[in-house]
Amino acid sequence: MGGRVAVFNIVQGATLPWMQFLLDGVEATDFLSMELEVRTVDGTLLDIKTAVVDDPGVPASSIPLAIHFEWAPGDTDQHGHYHADLVMTVIAGEVLKIPERSPILIMVRGKI
Repeated sequence: MGGRVAVFNIVQGATLPWMQFLLDGVEATDFLSMELEVRTVDGTLLDIKTAVVDDPGVPASSIPLAIHFEWAPGDTDQHGHYHADLVMTVIAGEVLKIPERSPILIMVRGKI
């Protein structure tokens, strides 16, 4: 990781923009599910969001796989800082965190 932190900013109460990732070397057929685990800074699990694969028919060997997570009404109602991890369940059933995408800091900013 090298100490890098991915930061995602969203305004309190908003459902857009979606949180998007490009994953090199991963194809939609490589995993059963891709989820985003959202936690408070003290580690309490708040939510698990399921990834939407933007174009599952495109092989990752040609371009990175694009995924996104959609916010539902209420997801961003509380301003503050949250931590998140990308978690992938592969075909064999093993659950893996994607370390090059962790940690993720979600900053819900107060309304302007």
